[in-house]
Amino acid sequence: MIKVKDLLKPVRWHLTVVLFFVAVMSMVIIFRHGDQHGNLIPFNYSGKTVTILVGAGPSGGTSIYGHLVKQFLGKHLPGNPEIIVKNKQGGGGIKMGNLLASGKIDSTEGTVIALFPGAFPLAASSIPTSSKMKYGPGDFVAVGALLNEATIVAVRADSNVYTVMDLRNQGFRWGASGKGASPSLVPEFLNRTFGTDNKVVYGYRGSGSMIKSIATGETDGVVLAMSTLKKKEKIVPLRYIVAIGSKDLIPEGIPDIQDYLKDEKSKVLWGFFSKSNVFARTFVVHKSTPPEAVSIITSAFLEMMNDPEFIKFTTEKKLPIGGGTVADANEALKFYANIDPDIRKQLLEMIR
Repeated sequence: MIKVKDLLKPVRWHLTVVLFFVAVMSMVIIFRHGDQHGNLIPFNYSGKTVTILVGAGPSGGTSIYGHLVKQFLGKHLPGNPEIIVKNKQGGGGIKMGNLLASGKIDSTEGTVIALFPGAFPLAASSIPTSSKMKYGPGDFVAVGALLNEATIVAVRADSNVYTVMDLRNQGFRWGASGKGASPSLVPEFLNRTFGTDNKVVYGYRGSGSMIKSIATGETDGVVLAMSTLKKKEKIVPLRYIVAIGSKDLIPEGIPDIQDYLKDEKSKVLWGFFSKSNVFARTFVVHKSTPPEAVSIITSAFLEMMNDPEFIKFTTEKKLPIGGGTVADANEALKFYANIDPDIRKQLLEMIR
């Protein structure tokens, strides 16, 4: 004869399993979001490793800023985690952007921070300028704005090119790593705007190798951020012929690309990318990063930039810092993520 208590045994077992599962999930929720009173429990990085992805090779200015943050950010994060730098060069930032957007690099633990190579890759992805771009500005959140600067077009100092107009009929060669950043995009845009016959040479691992290629005679010019050019100016003498960016960021004595523009379509194209200088040395995280981690990382960057040791180091190493804010960068990300469809269509027609 089956007794009632025997019938209840499976029910009790299942109920025990369910209650255990609920308890575990409650602990996870409390750990990630807050306690039973709604108080936020701090996101702690103790014992974790934070990875800074650099979308360029190890020889350039982008990597310099990645290693700078590696050196100083850790002590401003709760738990003082180890910080490492991984170079994910390829396509001028395209490879890194795609890995993050696809989830192949997991950002859900709040331990991945990224730095694109210069100002153009995030803005270009909103069009996009390459079919290989599977990411967009809406995929990222800015957490640290180290530098806001203009993009500079530089040529061999011993050349007969003094202005952008002098590039006509020169057949100048420009070094680039891929199709996602300013080293390749600007020479092509110059061709479309001014009828120059620039040729882009791909395959360089970083800005350092691009500049060295000018010294060896493989190429004739390069398009990079001013901070990178200044760090590498001993490699080969260069002449700065034009700048792309906000007028207040363009160094004295270098013409603004806008001063050469006559037609409205060209003004739209160059104006679109001039706004992107806020991304020059802006660190971002993927949108899947937990909100509490975004907040903590952003605060850590602010603390780092006010750290006397950080200020002393960047001053001694002549690494320019400042000119923009995280709020500026996030506003720019929103702008590029929501560009007018008609403007996007117009830009696509001009670059393809």
